[in-house]
Amino acid sequence: MRFDPEDVTAIANAVAIRLQNSTIHEQLFQGGGDRLGYTETDAAEQIGVAKHVLRDARRRGEISARKVGRRWVYSRECLAAYLNER
Repeated sequence: MRFDPEDVTAIANAVAIRLQNSTIHEQLFQGGGDRLGYTETDAAEQIGVAKHVLRDARRRGEISARKVGRRWVYSRECLAAYLNER
C-alpha cells in the first residue's frame, strides 16, 4: 500500500492540531487504569503539587473531594478539572 505524501502531511497536521488542543486531563490520565480515586497524597503526586497545596485548594472550594473514612479522596475527573482551570 502506498501513501500519497499529501495524505501523510494532512494526517501529521491533524495529529499536531489535536495534540495542541488536548486538555491536561487527556495528557495526564491517558488510559487511566482502573483507579477511580486518589488519596490526598497520591492526588498531589499525580498532578505535581505539594500535598498542602491540594489541601488548601480543597478548603477554598477550588477542587472537590469526598471524605471516605478518615481520608479525603479525589476523583480523576475532579483532578483534571482543577488542572484545566489553572
